[in-house]
Amino acid sequence: MTKARIILAALALAGAGLAASAASADTTPLANHARRAEINARLAEENVQIRDAARAGLIAPQRAHALHREVHSIRMQEQAFAAAENGHLTHRQQRLLNREENAVGSQIAR
Repeated sequence: MTKARIILAALALAGAGLAASAASADTTPLANHARRAEINARLAEENVQIRDAARAGLIAPQRAHALHREVHSIRMQEQAFAAAENGHLTHRQQRLLNREENAVGSQIAR
C-alpha cells in the first residue's frame, strides 16, 4: 500500500469513529430535562436554605445534617427514577419528588 492509501484508510476509520460517537451521543440521558432541572434546582435551593438556617442558629447543626441527608436521599431517588426512564422523569415521579421536597422545606426554619 502506498502512503496515500494508508492515510485515506486511517481518515476513513477516524470518520467512521466520529460518526459512531455522534450517534451514541443522542441516546445519553438528559440531565437537563425540564422535570429533572426543576427538581434539582429545588434541591440545591433547599441545601442553601438549610445551610443559612444553621448558620443563623435557627436550627441545630444536628438537625441541619439530618435535613441535608434527606435532601441527598431525594436526589438519589431522582437519579434512580431518571436512570429507569432513560434520563427523564414521569409526571407521577415528579409529583412524588415534589411532595418529598415540600416536606423537607416545611422543616426548614425560615
